[in-house]
Amino acid sequence: MNNKESKALLEVWEWKETAYKEVENMELKRALKERMDKSIITAEKLNFKTVSLIHK
Repeated sequence: MNNKESKALLEVWEWKETAYKEVENMELKRALKERMDKSIITAEKLNFKTVSLIHK
């Protein structure tokens, strides 16, 4: 670990690695849907405003 990286930055890198591992073996379209679905669930839990995405 480089002492110049903050604890918060290291935490974000860990989150990104975990998120990547969750979808690394999926086809791109399925992986994107999975990430979007989880993001929407998280946003709703935190009472963030969400918008509906329509895929054509």
